[in-house]
Amino acid sequence: MKKIIIVFALLAFAVSLNAQWVQQVNPLGSTLTGKIQFVSSTEGWITLGNGKLLHTINGGNNWLVVTPEPIDTLFSLNSSASLNLSFINSSTGWIICTKGSSSNPQGAVVYKTVNGGVNWSKVTIPAADVGFSLQFVDASNGWILIFNSNYIGGGIFRTTNGGTNWNAIYPPAGGFPFFINSNTGWLLPKGLTTSSDTIRKTTNGGVNWFAPWGTNSQVSLNSMYFSDIDNGWAIGTNGIIMKT
Repeated sequence: MKKIIIVFALLAFAVSLNAQWVQQVNPLGSTLTGKIQFVSSTEGWITLGNGKLLHTINGGNNWLVVTPEPIDTLFSLNSSASLNLSFINSSTGWIICTKGSSSNPQGAVVYKTVNGGVNWSKVTIPAADVGFSLQFVDASNGWILIFNSNYIGGGIFRTTNGGTNWNAIYPPAGGFPFFINSNTGWLLPKGLTTSSDTIRKTTNGGVNWFAPWGTNSQVSLNSMYFSDIDNGWAIGTNGIIMKT
């Protein structure tokens, strides 16, 4: 029995040695990185602050630079709150960028690929100064968050044809929604909230919203994730973690 215990202890120690992180080589050196998404165990994407991407097909052993925009100067907002990358499979994905520079933004643009990043199409979002976030749940349905002087706290647009056309939707408070499918999504209002509008939910793609949860104390929630239509988590200031 002692020998069996020792063997299992050695195996557990060997596994713990393998559970480590290895730094990989960024071909652009210290260029600002943003969001990362893997579509399989070997293929993944990273957004960069200059509107380019890094792409790997071998688990990150090598990264290649991908340039969706060959002409315009771009920048991407790579804060912890911005979600500027969304792939639904190895072939089809979108990124959102801004023309110009952070000090002189000149319009939001969405780039789409349907062949794994070999070619990209571009759609300029009307009346948008800065592109902030985007999310797609399938090949047709997606949402973006843009900022300009006409949208205090940001404006949310929706597409139902893969990004060819975009139409504004009007949630009850600032913030960016998280959708689990084309109809059901949740919204964290921006800033301090009360029991009247802490978390909002839609079941018709953002046309209408209702408040399924509130609290008597003021909290500030800043990030949310749902693994399916029932199970979700939200985090915020003062170490708050919530689960539904």
